[in-house]
Amino acid sequence: MLTLECYWVESTQGLDMRHTEKFQSECVGTLIQQAFLKKMSVLDWVGYRIQDQDNNTVQENFTVDSLCKSRYAQAQNK
Repeated sequence: MLTLECYWVESTQGLDMRHTEKFQSECVGTLIQQAFLKKMSVLDWVGYRIQDQDNNTVQENFTVDSLCKSRYAQAQNK
């Protein structure tokens, strides 16, 4: 079983909130598709990571937008 973690930031009343959502599947392609759909539904996308059952990273893709990364690092957890 593989686990996808998607990361993004949302601003609510001037406060940045850090979001993480997880999905599971046996197929990397299914998880990449899920990450793409999530990316299209949020404004400040940070990236995703796919890990196997031993927490080894199978694939990851994070934004090169340093402002978005900085906002995510400083945001509060939702």
